[in-house]
Amino acid sequence: MSISPELHDIVEFLQKQHPFSILPLDAVTYVAKNLEITYMQKKTHIFSSGDDNSYLYIVRTGAVDITDKNGNLAERCGEGDFFGFPSVLTEIPTHFNADTLEDTLLYILHTSTFHDIRRNHPDFDQHFVMVHSEKVLDTRKTRSDNVALTTRIRHMLSRPPITIMPQETVQSAAQKMQTERASSLLVVQDTKLIGILTDRDIRNRLVVKGLPYDTPVSEILTPNPMTIEASRQSLEAHILMSQHTIHHLPVLDDGELVGLITTTDLMRLQSSSSVHLIGEISKQNSPSDIAKILSRLSRLVVSLVDADATAYDIGQIITQVTDAVTRRLLQLAEIKFGVAPMPYAWLAFGSQGRQEQTARTDQDNGLLLARNPSQDEKAYFDSVATFVCDGLHTCGYEYCSGDVMATKWCFSLEAWQDKFSHWLKIPDPQDLLYVSIFFDMRLVEGDFELADTLKEGILTQAKDNAVFLSSMAQNALGFQPPLGFFRRFVLEKGGEHHNTLDLKHKGVTPIIDMTRVYSLAYGIDETNTTDRLKALVPTPAIATADGANLSDALEFIGYVRLQHQGKQIVNGDSPNNFVNPDELSSFERQHLKTAFDIVRRMQSTLASRYLSHF
Repeated sequence: MSISPELHDIVEFLQKQHPFSILPLDAVTYVAKNLEITYMQKKTHIFSSGDDNSYLYIVRTGAVDITDKNGNLAERCGEGDFFGFPSVLTEIPTHFNADTLEDTLLYILHTSTFHDIRRNHPDFDQHFVMVHSEKVLDTRKTRSDNVALTTRIRHMLSRPPITIMPQETVQSAAQKMQTERASSLLVVQDTKLIGILTDRDIRNRLVVKGLPYDTPVSEILTPNPMTIEASRQSLEAHILMSQHTIHHLPVLDDGELVGLITTTDLMRLQSSSSVHLIGEISKQNSPSDIAKILSRLSRLVVSLVDADATAYDIGQIITQVTDAVTRRLLQLAEIKFGVAPMPYAWLAFGSQGRQEQTARTDQDNGLLLARNPSQDEKAYFDSVATFVCDGLHTCGYEYCSGDVMATKWCFSLEAWQDKFSHWLKIPDPQDLLYVSIFFDMRLVEGDFELADTLKEGILTQAKDNAVFLSSMAQNALGFQPPLGFFRRFVLEKGGEHHNTLDLKHKGVTPIIDMTRVYSLAYGIDETNTTDRLKALVPTPAIATADGANLSDALEFIGYVRLQHQGKQIVNGDSPNNFVNPDELSSFERQHLKTAFDIVRRMQSTLASRYLSHF
């Protein structure tokens, strides 16, 4: 494609600025063609947040000061920096002024072009949404009204209150909690709130004391619970729940019961802690600097665990941090080795690919190149892969023991397609045991279309491939849940983890592996296991009830695993996946046995469906 020298200069500049650097050449050229260029002298007012702004501003040369409504400096933008885009993304006022500090040359991108690029390039869009989230929650420490902390309680309610009457039995209450997927019930008498019943109440006041299941709810409820008005702010709820060590808070609207919020709701709302961590990572200039910032990750994990956040949510948040580390390392690699000589995609496999990372994780990744590289191009990507993988190791992500890393797995699209075609056509059980994590691929950085092309081809070939699916099913049965006769735990024998339960390989892994088989069989493109199970519901793969049970089993095993890791972090120990059942409550032991029972039954179903092909 022939372009003028002037346009070439703009394209070359944009390709060095993240996130324009992740766009393909035609997209960058489209942006360059639609830019307005303006020169402003020193101390020129550009706009205020209250103005009707429909532009993204990019500083080519010079400097721009962003100040708050009181004139305090919030941010100083230099060459390659952006400003103005929050008002493009949202109508929320951000209360700032933009003025040139010195003679400045600006590139101005109209909102229509900006949104065109965002719609067609998800990674580009994600960058601005992430940075904007940080600005909305923090605005570089200049906003007095943190959005997460000032959100009205009424806006946090996701469903009507789930209630029960005091004379009903605890067994009925437990059944209702299971049906509604709730961890608590609000106890009402004549429409008046008189108490709350939580799963902890059932555990501590009924199970531990050995009371019968037909015990009335009134005998074990927590009476006269604290409440909060729907018009109050989330900050007040956070303070109230922290001061009194409670995890559930009924919500009233002029005295009428309208719902319930939990510490998990607050953690989801206040995920700014992870946003700020990600924001800090993006500013670091070396792997060792990133590692220093990442030392705060363990505290984030502990806070999420203490707040009773779900295993699903914790996995998503931890993986977002890992993605941010990977992206920053790729940016630093490009600074060190130059712009990539061709489009590429950095792929995550395994737990990062599924967005299911925990407090302890290694790295599983690969590089997908647009075409077969020349010798010089291969040397470039080898250098990038080594830099990023070494950087991840410096940051605490251990080298993959199976060597599934971009330093080894760096191929063109054609080569990757050939490898998957071979695995799909001639499935060797040992090979599939090794490469099954490749089927959980997810794009972290780079060319979206390139990664999508590879993934679509895999799903197309895998679907209805009976021999391949049988091989995958066989491997999925390699790990059995640790449950023996009479529902007794089967513990690890010998070695460092003697008499413990391996919650990773014998708990969550069988669920992950089974769900992967069904997803490949029905062309599901989700990678997260919980999301895969939800997507499988409309298909004949799994009955709705079985899918829900398997999802609940995954969540509970993951919850126990993360609680265990959180305690280890607090104690200064390295987190692992091996839990001593003697350290669990009777409630947790019984529920683990139920979860393992579900896994064992679903493995039997998988075997009867697919292993007849062997």
